Amino acid sequence: MLFIEVTGVLPMCGAGTIAVATVLVETGMVPVVEPVTTVRLDTPIGLITAEVVVRGGRAESVTIVNVPSYAHALDQSVDVPGRGSIACDIGFGGNFYAFVSAADVGIPFERDRAEDFISAGREIMVAVNEQLDPVHPVTGYSGCEHVVFLTPPTEPGPDGEVPDARHVLINHPGWLDRSPGGTGTSALMAVRHARGQLGLHTDFVNECFIGTSFTGRLVEETRVGEHVAVVPTITGSAWLTGTSQFMLDPSDPFPAGFSL
Repeated sequence: MLFIEVTGVLPMCGAGTIAVATVLVETGMVPVVEPVTTVRLDTPIGLITAEVVVRGGRAESVTIVNVPSYAHALDQSVDVPGRGSIACDIGFGGNFYAFVSAADVGIPFERDRAEDFISAGREIMVAVNEQLDPVHPVTGYSGCEHVVFLTPPTEPGPDGEVPDARHVLINHPGWLDRSPGGTGTSALMAVRHARGQLGLHTDFVNECFIGTSFTGRLVEETRVGEHVAVVPTITGSAWLTGTSQFMLDPSDPFPAGFSL
């Protein structure tokens, strides 16, 4: 499984894995067992296991066991032109994330400020990569292509409960992610764990800008190089919205595309 988006090929994508596992079950591409079907997926970051809750042939939810996640660097600051010094934490959950307080950039947590978050996210991303240059100590994966703006959750989510975190996620090269973010939730839980704010076997609800959420849980401690790390699970749901058929015509002079 490859995660191909505007940034290229991601090493890991939690939302994408949940979606793929849902499609595999609901289309019968894997043997389906109720109440739980286990799907194992080979991704660029490694083997990912997905437990799909199935009822009446439908995938109701998916829980993935993500790669070991860790707090790469806490209490950092970067100088952002026009914005000054911005405090951030860097976490890894399959991708690198910079976690920033929305209040620190002076942007209200309101939907009509989406473009302001995108602009700030772009600028902070550049500063993080130039000044901090995060590199995974084992895989060598490098670069931060995600900035998360956090705000203290004060209002109940769609389920009536106040989430544990609420955020705006900006991805390279500059777009707002409507997903709660599986790898981002993993990285945030790892940062909270490193700060002593989140223990093992505790549900962690992370809500995105439009109000949907993933539920994470840390199931064990491990190590990534010299870093204390955690193994997270992420639970969410996906829905089939359409099917497509692609074909390669042997008479097509550019069946593999072209570049200029």
